Amino acid sequence: DKRFIAFTTRELSDTLKPIGMFLVTEFLRTKLYQAARRSNGPLPNSILLIDEVWPLMKVQQGAKFLTELARRMPNYGVGLWCSTHYVNDFLSLEEGKSMQLLAAMKFLMRQDPDATDTVAQAFDLNLAQQLFLQRARRGEGLLATRNWSQMEVLASPLEAKLASITSTSVPMHEQQAIRDVELNHA
Repeated sequence: DKRFIAFTTRELSDTLKPIGMFLVTEFLRTKLYQAARRSNGPLPNSILLIDEVWPLMKVQQGAKFLTELARRMPNYGVGLWCSTHYVNDFLSLEEGKSMQLLAAMKFLMRQDPDATDTVAQAFDLNLAQQLFLQRARRGEGLLATRNWSQMEVLASPLEAKLASITSTSVPMHEQQAIRDVELNHA
């Protein structure tokens, strides 16, 4: 029933991180499925966001699970947002290619020159788009639903402050107070 819920696997070792991500993702999938059944229809404005999906994708069962999730989430009215810095590795997997094809919306930000060929081929980018991604500044990228368009993402001052909070820089109760203020004003 919350507007925003965050889980982190930061404290898990590299060996346990894929397992932790799988457990959290499966828990959320189950909760979303149950909520959609209770409401007898799709859930409006719900997004399951997985920031840095590669630790889960690099495990075969995790990759298969995420591909199935990408296929099923729209049935619940839920958007699945996955991000990765390991685009070459992600797109080298059949599951990664499938997820890329299933995505209704794609957002590409600055690309390492080593990944440009893979990205250009996978997303059918022309030379101008490839060059733009190699030279993009912070927050700039290409967005596609049907066609690619350049865009820039700018954080509000409060979003920038929230994004810079670390567990060591601000006491936990103050972090929660800042988040509560943000959510109440959204």
